[in-house]
Amino acid sequence: VDYQMAFDIPVSSLRVLTNPKTGKGRIRVSLVALIHKSDGEVVGKVSHDLVREVSKADLPLLGDDRILYAELVELPGGHYLIDMAVTDELAEKSAVKRVSVFVDSGKYFGLSSLELVRGVQQLPGPPDRQDPFQTDSGRVVPTLVDSMPSGKPIDVYFVVYPASASEAAPTVTLQLYRDGREVGQ
Repeated sequence: VDYQMAFDIPVSSLRVLTNPKTGKGRIRVSLVALIHKSDGEVVGKVSHDLVREVSKADLPLLGDDRILYAELVELPGGHYLIDMAVTDELAEKSAVKRVSVFVDSGKYFGLSSLELVRGVQQLPGPPDRQDPFQTDSGRVVPTLVDSMPSGKPIDVYFVVYPASASEAAPTVTLQLYRDGREVGQ
């Protein structure tokens, strides 16, 4: 099953090093994720260094900016633990997170993970059908925050992959629960 390992990093939490001669800013971030099977065996790794140069004019606009990095990983059905770390190389600070993921074998149908949506961007051309975040409406930009403000609408995105033998269009019902009680459908 194809998954995307995604990192969403607020630039406001990173140290920006400014070059006194040019006035340009520089950000350097290292990302790593280790994917473990339930017995502890590492079955996948995502690792990437990101360097971003920011013009002097764009430096004041960095407060609300975010870095979104995603990489495809292929996983067979099963339970996994994912240990992730993001290191701000200029500040020498790191943040870590562990998540648990269940990958369905996709025998009857497949379902992507449920993503909270930050927005939808226009595409410069036709959608890339290999990218699950590109649709006829544009590129879905997820947010990886753990909570959303109450009282505001929440946009979610997921993909249903019907079994190849199925000719019927899938029907989806999304139920929302709080403390074991249904609060929305």
